[in-house]
Amino acid sequence: MPDLRRTLVEDVHYPPHPPRKASALYERTHHELVVVQDSPCAVCGVRRSTLGDLTQNTLGAKALETHHDLVEWAGQTEIDWDKLAADHPHLPNLVALAKAYHAHLKANGSFDGSLDPEIVTSFVDSDEQMLVLCDVDHRSARRGIHMITGPIFELQRYQRGDWEFTGTATNDQTKPEGEQP
Repeated sequence: MPDLRRTLVEDVHYPPHPPRKASALYERTHHELVVVQDSPCAVCGVRRSTLGDLTQNTLGAKALETHHDLVEWAGQTEIDWDKLAADHPHLPNLVALAKAYHAHLKANGSFDGSLDPEIVTSFVDSDEQMLVLCDVDHRSARRGIHMITGPIFELQRYQRGDWEFTGTATNDQTKPEGEQP
């Protein structure tokens, strides 16, 4: 079987921002997706209701989490909302945000990073851009969306049940970052 092992070095420059505090909309969105709808992890399929069932929770996940999918929270002030809305015209909160962004550009000739925070939050913390993931597929060192490359994460989301692109289904590398085996 052809395996590829690589080391990724990545420099990331997030804009200055205050420490993250969950908005009321984020809290509602998370609760609706994880508790009320009992949505499955987008990768392994475990649900909050099946965390205790090892036949359905094969990775040993401890929790279901919500991930800001299209726009990482820390980068939201530096997004060209027109570009994002052009790729996702079916998302009404995003389209409204892009209209506000475009109006600001038209009125001011440039963008100074300031928009009504409520308009930004109405998209950034909404279900339009939230992805439900178990803690393993969210933060683990060799499997989590925050730790592996985008192409491999996407392959992992759609892999057949008898295949493992990351080779982590049965070893201790599935522990979320910060947890000890």
